[in-house]
Amino acid sequence: MPFPDNIDFCCLALSGPCLTVKGTHTLLPGLTVSNSPNPLELDETWLNWLGSFQANAFKESTLFIIAQRQRRSAGGDETVPVKLEQRVRSLHYGLVLEGCGYNSGVLMIVGDTSGGQLHIGQVHPGFIRLYRPSFRKSCQISVPALERAEAILASLEHVYQFVPGPLYRRIRKGFNLWIHGAEEPDLNERLHFFLRAAEAIIRPTIARRRRRGSRGPRWRAITDTFKTRGQTFIGQSARSCRLLQQLYEIRSSIEHVQDILPKVHKLKGASPEETFKFRALQCEILASAIYSRIFTNDALRERLRTEQGVEGFWRRRDASRAALFGESIDLNAAAHREFISMSPPDL
Repeated sequence: MPFPDNIDFCCLALSGPCLTVKGTHTLLPGLTVSNSPNPLELDETWLNWLGSFQANAFKESTLFIIAQRQRRSAGGDETVPVKLEQRVRSLHYGLVLEGCGYNSGVLMIVGDTSGGQLHIGQVHPGFIRLYRPSFRKSCQISVPALERAEAILASLEHVYQFVPGPLYRRIRKGFNLWIHGAEEPDLNERLHFFLRAAEAIIRPTIARRRRRGSRGPRWRAITDTFKTRGQTFIGQSARSCRLLQQLYEIRSSIEHVQDILPKVHKLKGASPEETFKFRALQCEILASAIYSRIFTNDALRERLRTEQGVEGFWRRRDASRAALFGESIDLNAAAHREFISMSPPDL
């Protein structure tokens, strides 16, 4: 039997993702990523239990994330399989945050080896499919990407252990929106989820009363705060300001069921539809980069763990925020590297 006795296990078999370095990579104790189902080779028991269709889907998968843990009591700890499922899913999220773990098919299998026998529990076909948009280049999973995904996994497990408490609540709510975006095949909703995920951290909700007797709007527009704060992540410039303005207007048009294309500033050499795809990719890259930084930078994560901490972050001077966040994201360059187009937009 490939597993030791008396353990619980969970295997996430994904169709699509590929490793640049083939073989089995051990990340954490009891957690492996491999291009083959070892040590979970299918035998007659599996074939009979799964059926030919699901057994073939399993064998044809290109990436296997396997987590195992020693059973904690003779009768088994019912919470263990759930935690193992969360662990393999979190690692998968970490890979997609790095832009290299998208999958077209998935099969999750949980089981145990109590009493020295292999026992198969739940099987989830078609579960947690994270879509790679057709206009984004495919990227294999490198060893550095695996290492970063491992760090993201550890941070996710730390953040989500506080559910439903107030610590890290904004990070969790924002990241849940990111997950919805990664799972969403509809491009409009996908853009909307990703920008809302970024907005959760940017927190553009400060309203400021005008001075008595002054003209202009009574309250400071949320869009202005989004533009000002968003430049912490993508760099301070008039170009960044215009881009953030456009992205927020597109997001608002989707939310309020308005015509979207009038808000999309057509790029040179690209159709309005292709420009919209380019903007959607920018929103995904922005949201993914923000959460990747949070989950791989303990100092930044801890600064944002409470509402007071989030506001404190935004009250800092620009240079202080930039130093904590790190190098700004060049959204135009990043999107150009990833975008698939017959006529790439010329900025």
